[in-house]
Amino acid sequence: MNYFKAIITEYTPATNTRGSRYVATDTDRNRVSLKVEPEWNEHQGHEAAVRALCKKLDWRGRLILGAITNFRPHRNVRVWVWKSTKIASTDPSRAALTTYASEIVVD
Repeated sequence: MNYFKAIITEYTPATNTRGSRYVATDTDRNRVSLKVEPEWNEHQGHEAAVRALCKKLDWRGRLILGAITNFRPHRNVRVWVWKSTKIASTDPSRAALTTYASEIVVD
């Protein structure tokens, strides 16, 4: 079975040497890190990070947002998956996802 590549975004709190950031990574360890902008709310920060990674890698399409239940809850992790017209069978060995009604288009 073929799987689409997922993108994980997470909020990284400030340290003594760096400010707060939103980080987006994929399964091949491609990564972008964005400084938190004061006008962003939580969702906008995650969305900005996933858009930046897609721009860096020249990826386009529709992404759907979900969250992995109880996975790094202090980091506010989100999972973005590519929307497909085919629905893959659910693999019970994988972590359960809580989906949100959010979809973005990357162009």
